[in-house]
Amino acid sequence: MTISLPNPSHRQVETLTLFLDYLDYYRAAIAVKLVGLSDAELRSSRLPSSWTPIELLKHLVYMERRWLR
Repeated sequence: MTISLPNPSHRQVETLTLFLDYLDYYRAAIAVKLVGLSDAELRSSRLPSSWTPIELLKHLVYMERRWLR
């Protein structure tokens, strides 16, 4: 899957539209990384913080909802 970053140099694009384009890009980037992981990999951590990929995804969803209020 190839994803392309929205081009922020378009002056006719409204700030909200550009922001939502970036959110779409980063959602797709995370989906690409998580789709290939097994259930065990989604629920285990390799980080000192002990966050798992599924916990990080959950955090990002909550934060996005909070930002868009």
